[in-house]
Amino acid sequence: MARTANCAANSLKPATRRRTGWVFKLRDAVFHNGAPVTSDDVKWSIEQVTGEKSTAYLRSQLQGVQGGCEPPTAAPSGSS
Repeated sequence: MARTANCAANSLKPATRRRTGWVFKLRDAVFHNGAPVTSDDVKWSIEQVTGEKSTAYLRSQLQGVQGGCEPPTAAPSGSS
């Protein structure tokens, strides 16, 4: 998964000490038509790969993803 994440993200780190979630810092990227790649696009892609009827070769590697993907909550005011 790290190689896949490196294509789409600047960084990938555990969201918690128990590694029950991950934080992806997405690269600035655009589709072939110039539209920006968003966190919703990445979420949709992961859900397609992990879907019940998926035949994607990465499906088995992503089976630990449960409950879908949630966009990050807004950072508290004044934080960076």
